[in-house]
Amino acid sequence: MYKFGLAGKYIASLTAHSPPRRQVKIAILDTGCDLTDTYFRAHGMDRVAELTHHWQDGLKESPQPTDQDPQRHGTALAILLLQLAPEAVLSVIRIAKDSAGLLSAKAATAAVRHLPRLTLPPAVSTL
Repeated sequence: MYKFGLAGKYIASLTAHSPPRRQVKIAILDTGCDLTDTYFRAHGMDRVAELTHHWQDGLKESPQPTDQDPQRHGTALAILLLQLAPEAVLSVIRIAKDSAGLLSAKAATAAVRHLPRLTLPPAVSTL
């Protein structure tokens, strides 16, 4: 993760003297996000409320952010994106319980079809 921190600092330095831009909004369709991860108790503490607010469970099982995947794929992706794009607004949409479920074309197709019905922050594009 140290290298990702360096990458994030480098990206920030590229835009440090640029005119202000619109905020980037990213929707993650994955296994969810575990906000009890140690990252969110330290560096990402200030992002917990935002991720809770921008959480959708495509499986309709949990009103609160969760990641039941043993490898915590969705959580890892969210942390990576927060480090690489710290100014971005993240929305997490759980479409599978585990990484194996992500490989299912049926699950991905169903999730994409339901995107317009999910409550996303304003100006988040859907496929």
